[in-house]
Amino acid sequence: RQADALRAYQKARAHLRDELGIDPGAELRELEAAMLRQDPALDSLLARTAPPPAAAPIATAAPAGPPVRRPPRPLVGRVEEREALAGFLDAAREDGRGGLLLLVGEPGIGKTRLLEEARALVESGGGVAAAGRGYEAELGRPYGAWMDALRSVTLPPLPEPVRTDLTPLLPELSTERIDLDDPNRLYDAVVALLSHLGAAAPTIVLLDDIHWLDTPSTALLHFVVRHLAGRGMAFLATAREAELDDNVACRRVIQALRRDDLLVDLPVGPLPATTIADLTRPIAPDADADRIAGASNGNPLLALEMARALARGDDPLSSRLDALIGDRLGRVGEEAAKLVPWLAVLGRSTEVALLAEAVERDPAGLFEPLGELERHGVLRAGADGTYGFTHDLVQTAAYQRISAPRRTTLHSRVGQVLNGAADPDDALAADAARHADAGQDSATCAAACIRAARRCLRLVAYDDAEKLVELGRSHARRLPPKARVAPEAQLIHVLLHPGLRLRQPGDLVRDA
Repeated sequence: RQADALRAYQKARAHLRDELGIDPGAELRELEAAMLRQDPALDSLLARTAPPPAAAPIATAAPAGPPVRRPPRPLVGRVEEREALAGFLDAAREDGRGGLLLLVGEPGIGKTRLLEEARALVESGGGVAAAGRGYEAELGRPYGAWMDALRSVTLPPLPEPVRTDLTPLLPELSTERIDLDDPNRLYDAVVALLSHLGAAAPTIVLLDDIHWLDTPSTALLHFVVRHLAGRGMAFLATAREAELDDNVACRRVIQALRRDDLLVDLPVGPLPATTIADLTRPIAPDADADRIAGASNGNPLLALEMARALARGDDPLSSRLDALIGDRLGRVGEEAAKLVPWLAVLGRSTEVALLAEAVERDPAGLFEPLGELERHGVLRAGADGTYGFTHDLVQTAAYQRISAPRRTTLHSRVGQVLNGAADPDDALAADAARHADAGQDSATCAAACIRAARRCLRLVAYDDAEKLVELGRSHARRLPPKARVAPEAQLIHVLLHPGLRLRQPGDLVRDA
């Protein structure tokens, strides 16, 4: 598990540098270099750097470490799509013709599964895949998908200036910070990082659900594809057509890349009845595959849910997907069921520590109910130790089962937890504001909007900053007269930032 070891080393190095102001010693640096080059003498180095054995702990159970990412399940059908993936990757690797491959299709149709297949193809040949994802709830988190993607791989040794220029996305790389009034330094640093990765091994970038990307993330996507396509770097992304039409910034980037012949479209349509039969037969061998294929319209997620209902002896056509998923949620134990609403409100892959603080439980006590939800196909564990729903539609069904008053309470609690978390770079502030808004917690929302808007200014995400100021002021006005003065003043101060005033001088200056 050398990748996990390198990630642990880099995290520890950041703590040493940030908290103690020191660098790792020569032995640990030698160990890192050996892992990077997969030195056969690694065992002897480990023995030399390992501490002496400690006494056994007294009857205390520690949670297991982050699970290793499982290989994808066998791909059923999709022969043409897989050939298109392989051809695109071969053209990038052998001919130096990279660019962006865009997979478009409806929810549950299998776009993410094809990304997994591309990842497996690259990694089986010794390559590296940096994977991130857009989230609807995180449109106010600038560059969120890029942060996740760059943190999903072991970073190579980088020059100190590049490390510093990457701190808006990866603050753990350096104690120094850069001003993003000019984002070119950050963009160039991301290109440099991906170039370093590509020089060491074939590298691809996978971005799931780009229809949820914020404006700065789409601009960065256009920049890196344009600069690295000619060097054989492959980018793969998924999107839903309807939501893509609603994201103006993302749609413009797609059109620009298509116009420059840097984009390949790969529509992902329904599966034929014979493939649906192959997919569902292991779950419900005696099921009528034609009936399932017709009812699901060839959507593999719907088909699998219907097959599972048949395997339990239920009628798969008695209700739609939300009821099928609801039945699955109803079969878990009481402790596991209590966590589902919290996870549905949190929305994205969630750290156990954050969930534990929200529900006011010991983190160690959550692993058993989380494991039960994983066994029932409700959740999946990520390689980074987080837990998320197996599909967006499962999360949506779980969220819709929460009553409106309870949603308000849960969102309010999550907003308070996020707003109070140790967060020196304010990376959680936008999430805190969103939850506090949904929870009708005006004091928390206004405070979180101030921090989130200031962070957006640092990242030159002016559209997001304006929206956060508007949201924060709407909540500040709901506070008692004395309590509203300070947050309103701070939000108006954000409006006086030169970048915003240059964009809309009349309205913003009058407002301020």
